[in-house]
Amino acid sequence: DPDAAPAVLPAVVVAEVLLLLPALPVTPSLTFERMYDQEVAQHWQSHQCPPRRGHARGGRGW
Repeated sequence: DPDAAPAVLPAVVVAEVLLLLPALPVTPSLTFERMYDQEVAQHWQSHQCPPRRGHARGGRGW
């Protein structure tokens, strides 16, 4: 059934990600936080506008 193939692909990708997650040295939340920090850094470099205080940063003294 050709219609079954597109539905199977995302399931395989999700399964691979779930299998790889325990092998990663950092927790998923740390990974997402790092990605967010990189986004903020790139945004800061390209726009030079002040960062929004307390936005998705928690209490880091910003």
